[in-house]
Amino acid sequence: MEQVELLAPDGAERDYFGDSVSISGDYAIVGVPGDLNYYGKSHAYIFKKDGNEWTEQAKLFASDGNGNDGFGNSVSISGDYAIVGANRGGGVGSAYIFKLDGNSWIEQTKISPSDSAVGSSVSISGNYAIFGTLYDDNVDNLGAAYIYTLPAPILIPGDANSNGIVDLKDLQTCQQVLAGMAAEPFYLEAVDFNGNGRLDIGEQITVLRMISY
Repeated sequence: MEQVELLAPDGAERDYFGDSVSISGDYAIVGVPGDLNYYGKSHAYIFKKDGNEWTEQAKLFASDGNGNDGFGNSVSISGDYAIVGANRGGGVGSAYIFKLDGNSWIEQTKISPSDSAVGSSVSISGNYAIFGTLYDDNVDNLGAAYIYTLPAPILIPGDANSNGIVDLKDLQTCQQVLAGMAAEPFYLEAVDFNGNGRLDIGEQITVLRMISY
């Protein structure tokens, strides 16, 4: 059942909005690899769910992008991180990783192995990102995939969603996890006070007390 249709606020012919898509929690990312009209750069949109509405939160560009790099031909989002492939960037392709900082998505790093068509496919989950390249230079058209480890977040005790503060959202995250619901992002290390490797009701109560103080 269709819930909502997402459209580019400033779309134009041959943008190819929706060529790649990914969704995680209340965030969705849409690639626009064909846009040559917006300062000559292809890009990607991030939308955020607010109630029953999805609104544009950010428009992502490669810091060194151009109109023919294919930025947005592949996208993936998970928690506070997003990855965007540009399979023609620099003639060999690249993958760009962005991180949510407050309400802004900031480019963290650009990954460019020596293979060709890097970023033809991308995915990100937890502390890992993976991207594919169609033309591994070591063997003719063999292809390859690379796994990249994201920097570990600096965790604050009680900050279950790692947004930098301990508040009601952390309590809600704990409630969702205890109820068996998907809660993303969720950082067990920030609330596993007894070190048993799982979230307990007592630890949820500890988070509540931290908020109360």
